[in-house]
Amino acid sequence: MTTVGNRDGNGGQEILYRLARRALQGRPGQHRSRAPGPGLDVHGFAPLAAYPDARRLDVHVSARDPFGHWIVRLPRQRSSATLIVLADLSASMTFGQAPRKLDALADLVDALGHSAWRAGDAIGFVGADQAVQEQWTLAPTRSRGATVELAQRLRGARLEGRGAGAMNLAAHRLGRRRDSLVFLVSDFHWPQPEFETACAALASRDVVPVVLWARHEFEAWPRRGLAELQDLESGERRVVWFRPALADQMTRAGAQRRAELRRRFALHGWRPFFCDGAFDAAALNAYFHGEDRAD
Repeated sequence: MTTVGNRDGNGGQEILYRLARRALQGRPGQHRSRAPGPGLDVHGFAPLAAYPDARRLDVHVSARDPFGHWIVRLPRQRSSATLIVLADLSASMTFGQAPRKLDALADLVDALGHSAWRAGDAIGFVGADQAVQEQWTLAPTRSRGATVELAQRLRGARLEGRGAGAMNLAAHRLGRRRDSLVFLVSDFHWPQPEFETACAALASRDVVPVVLWARHEFEAWPRRGLAELQDLESGERRVVWFRPALADQMTRAGAQRRAELRRRFALHGWRPFFCDGAFDAAALNAYFHGEDRAD
């Protein structure tokens, strides 16, 4: 894996993201790649006659060649990569008190944009609810200002979509490239068929599922009292009498949902990152380094 980024000196959040596979792009950058070119990553050896570049001569390997050939190293260059944020923009993403899930998404986009800019990588964004939202589509760019503006727009957005059924269509917008790192962002309160079609559309890609839940979404519910609840996507309202048994049931449901998402994503070879409340770059960095702080 390749790690990119450092803690920003001005106090901003920066992501130490990693790519699980070698990049394919020929543009120079900071990631290990499969592109031949100048660099210190050696992927093989060949006779000098086939690759006449005496600067890459390896005397030790040449001395062991049974045919007495002069042998040169075949290096690979370090290349750039592309980050893609594939985001659920249905109404449920506005749930919770500040910071909302949408605020966490905006902070994630801002931090990834800053990190990609420092690393020389490109970043793009595709948002969807029941349809792919063209006004929320950003083609891969190396412009820092583009992600700053996008994050600001997300913080002020009013989302009204009644589901995330078009996430699989949004995934197909990414094309056939396999050298990008995809951040699949949602609360994942999806019906199972929608979940499976979206994951299938991202098969064989390097994916980081980012599960955004509001603070206390499943915990710290009232132990007693009467309240009116509303489904943000359907608009349905319901009066609920809170009691200790219901609060305990919600806590158990949250733990079960967390375990279920881990299991489902594992079937695709992915490990989810859970964000409860405000986005924390340090927790995501720990995720990339296998410290499980986000769990």
